[in-house]
Amino acid sequence: MSEHGMFVGWGEPIAGRERQGIAVFQEAIEYVAGQQQAGVIEDHQVVILSPHGNDLQGFILMRGERDKLNAFISSPEWSRIVSRAGYVAHNVGVIHAYFGSEGARLVEAMETETTDLR
Repeated sequence: MSEHGMFVGWGEPIAGRERQGIAVFQEAIEYVAGQQQAGVIEDHQVVILSPHGNDLQGFILMRGERDKLNAFISSPEWSRIVSRAGYVAHNVGVIHAYFGSEGARLVEAMETETTDLR
């Protein structure tokens, strides 16, 4: 399984746009599921968080090959969905995620890069 991923998080719905938010959320889920079926991404999980006093309400965690993920998040369709999400929810963000040995490699690099800061 790939050690690269994408984290798509969102915050509270914008007041008065809750119903539109549900529609955009469903659109995003369907699109991601279709991309998994097409082999563009390997796996995805949708996570809804219980109230916890922070601005993160939920996220989608996708896993796949780095090049395919980069093409996925650069596609016009995904850009349209993320843009629409920004009109109905606060704090929408899409960031790279690293798993397993790729995450360990990044931690090791941080240790090396910050040696002189101790």
